[in-house]
Amino acid sequence: MADTWTLAYPGVSLDMVADIDAAFVLSNAPEISYGVEAEEYSTPGTDGRTFGPMRQQGMLIPLELDINGHGSEQVVRAGKETLRRAWRADPVRREAGGSATLISPANRLTFGLPQRFETDDTYMKQGLIRAFVDFAATTDLWFSAEEFSTSLQITQPAYGGVVAPVVAPVITSGSSVRTSSFTVGGELDTYPVIEVQGPVINPAVEVIGVFRFEYRGTLAYDEVLTIDTHPHARTVTVNGAGVALSPTSDRIASASLPPGVHAMTLFGTSQSGTATATVRWRNAFPTY
Repeated sequence: MADTWTLAYPGVSLDMVADIDAAFVLSNAPEISYGVEAEEYSTPGTDGRTFGPMRQQGMLIPLELDINGHGSEQVVRAGKETLRRAWRADPVRREAGGSATLISPANRLTFGLPQRFETDDTYMKQGLIRAFVDFAATTDLWFSAEEFSTSLQITQPAYGGVVAPVVAPVITSGSSVRTSSFTVGGELDTYPVIEVQGPVINPAVEVIGVFRFEYRGTLAYDEVLTIDTHPHARTVTVNGAGVALSPTSDRIASASLPPGVHAMTLFGTSQSGTATATVRWRNAFPTY
């Protein structure tokens, strides 16, 4: 089967195939560039230099394509328009944090946005246009196409009864704790998405030894707190509206899950005992 790279985002799925009969022919394997950023220090009067902490930059993935009109100028013009519309990425590029995915032949994906778009129309009348396009990834990582998840429901603590005298109405609640284990695969740390479904007061989610997030507030039964740690997002929302975590929470930018077995705990106060926490992730790899 021919190698296929796919640009995908809502409303678009465009295949670029190493096959001369495809609409968008992948001419060469992409020469992916990986870079790092680091501060440099030197001491006057001494040789050498010292590096500060090094940070991985997002990948740049150039793709060289032949837009195939099968000998027809009209067909190749239409193909050019299709490619250009796809590379504009209008549904995802207009808001901060928007992203598309580029899926490799090995069915691993990375997040980012289409950028450079150039064409050579020399042979357009013969039904061929050469295109040079770039996909700028948000990280240097490749992720599994399959998304994994685990969930747990809060447990309602036992009560010893109500002590008289009482004044109606009587409302009982208590802090509850529940823990669940899960396994992250892959080869490198990955970025989780954490969701807490109400009803619950002051929920907190902890992956033991990795991170803890706390929200000081009340989630109704139809409200979901979502913490997205991906570099292109790093957002905290309740039903899509931005909110803030407690200052005692760990930094979202440093929250990532290494491969291995983990335990997740949900804390909170619940009258119904039906609140849930879910963690979602994709396994991460250094290459496609």
